[in-house]
Amino acid sequence: SQRRVHGGALIGKSVYSHGNPIHSLQSFWTPYSDIGLFGYYCIADPGKTYDIEMDMVCHYTMRELIRSTQTMSDEEVLRAKNQLKVQILLQLDGTTNIADDIGRQVLSRGSRQSLAEQFHEIDEISKEDLVKAAYETIYDQDPVVASVGPAANIPEYEIWRKHTYWYTI
Repeated sequence: SQRRVHGGALIGKSVYSHGNPIHSLQSFWTPYSDIGLFGYYCIADPGKTYDIEMDMVCHYTMRELIRSTQTMSDEEVLRAKNQLKVQILLQLDGTTNIADDIGRQVLSRGSRQSLAEQFHEIDEISKEDLVKAAYETIYDQDPVVASVGPAANIPEYEIWRKHTYWYTI
């Protein structure tokens, strides 16, 4: 089966290289003027996501999230920046999406930025900025876990919570 990463640049490459059941990994970030929502969702092989394999999904994704709170390569940072720019461009593929983008930017920023301004801000972000933001957002924080489909084999919440501080480089 084909494995894809959509916006999961910092997590995706390592997650897929360990033979686990993840098909697709999508990260998301929704900013608001005073708060934001960050996370990821994944799609795993049906019929192969039982017992230990769901623990593997939790293990690999959380390990990579925690790794990002401590270190990341220049290649990962460049890939993440490029994926974000592509995502921004793909979201502007029609008048409805452009109107949605204008509304979202006005709600979260108070005004609309041009693409050049957005790309300049992205380019100005350093590896250290990302590590610091990841640490403040992810390390030893309470995650929210949701599942669609059979959820009997999803690891218990305490497992997810422990993963936010167990792994260190």
